[in-house]
Amino acid sequence: MFLFLALSTLALVMFSTGLSLRGRDFIRISRMPEAAIPGLALQMLALPAIAFVIGTALLPTEGRAALMLVAMAPATMACHVLVGLAGGHIGLARCITAWSSVLVVPVMLLFWTGGQLAEVWQPLLLVYLLPLLLGLLLAARMSFLAVRIEGRLTMLGSVLTGIVVLVTLVTRTGRDDLVMVPVLVLLAAIAVCAGWLTGRRSGAGRAETLALSLAMQNIALPPGIGLAAGNGPYAVTAAFYGIAMYLAAFSVLIIRARRR
Repeated sequence: MFLFLALSTLALVMFSTGLSLRGRDFIRISRMPEAAIPGLALQMLALPAIAFVIGTALLPTEGRAALMLVAMAPATMACHVLVGLAGGHIGLARCITAWSSVLVVPVMLLFWTGGQLAEVWQPLLLVYLLPLLLGLLLAARMSFLAVRIEGRLTMLGSVLTGIVVLVTLVTRTGRDDLVMVPVLVLLAAIAVCAGWLTGRRSGAGRAETLALSLAMQNIALPPGIGLAAGNGPYAVTAAFYGIAMYLAAFSVLIIRARRR
């Protein structure tokens, strides 16, 4: 039952993500390559590598894999609201979300090996990539309909993601899992700092944008894909990171507000 809820939530989140994105969001990478390309490199390559190093030093093998999966998750649409509140560049945030949502597929297929790959590739393609592509197609062909329903579906996806996080924390979390909390807070802090330092060199509003885009991950992805691979701790790790990333994001908003 929980697996069905996690996979259904992921499918809905990705469909609503596709509805919200436009072709111009992908094209923006050519208009602001000095910020978008380093941001994507951090999102897709550097963060998973940092998660591997942190996990190797501080966590057992299973926890290390869960941490890396969370680090691979693409930027979430929810960060766009926070980017706007921080005075960031929403176009850049949409570009990071668009490209990271697509690039995560080959990155994750390279991450999984052996028998786990056989269990993961179908849900990754059918529950993640297919709904995303259907949403993009509907937005391109019937934009009037996409505009009408994307807000409601995005809200529903957020509510269901919250339910998945809550159910995970209540029913699947043990004392041994609490060791992940400071590690996940550290990962979120590193994501914010790396994004901020990289964005500072790219123009006004870029620092806040990359800091929030890198920290705010699509936490609907790890529970669905992890459970499909038979690894329940992935859901717990994602649930804890959902809390950590909002703490990091609100820290950015507070710092930005004090500087105004």
